Amino acid sequence: APKQHTTPPPPSSPMHRAPTLWDRLSAERTLAVVGIALAFTGIIILLGLISANRSVIVGGVIGFLAQLFGWGVYVLPIGLLVFGLWLVFRKIERIPPLSIERAVGSIILFVWLLTLLHSFVATAETAEAVALTGQGGGAFGGLFQRFLWGAFGSGGAFIALIAWLIIGIAVTLDKPVVEL
Repeated sequence: APKQHTTPPPPSSPMHRAPTLWDRLSAERTLAVVGIALAFTGIIILLGLISANRSVIVGGVIGFLAQLFGWGVYVLPIGLLVFGLWLVFRKIERIPPLSIERAVGSIILFVWLLTLLHSFVATAETAEAVALTGQGGGAFGGLFQRFLWGAFGSGGAFIALIAWLIIGIAVTLDKPVVEL
């Protein structure tokens, strides 16, 4: 097949853009910047949660997060702070390496916690109404609770929660289930 000759896009075209500061950062520095941003966000949320005087913006963000995560809003800033610091200090030998698997495992455990918290305060029928109040596991906990109880009933949901916990721990710790 004959080669087709393509011309580069003109400098004014949307396909040709000047590299931004973000594009010029190395992968190491990008991870450090993301880590600092996560840690900063975690600290701001944590301070907003314990402060009696919140700004309108921080109060609105915390209200929104409470609707999404319910009581998990108190765990979220600690998780953001830990992951942020983990990214910043990842080169220290004593700290286990951060991998995609560990991050996904932590998210699995967080959603498991939201589901568990929601099952303490709501039934499958009241899960949605309770989620809107910011109690239990919020909207995410209520969603998963409704799914588990609807698909498996209360006994099956209990077994599914145990299996979910074991999988979450295994993925987070990067260990086979047999070793746990």
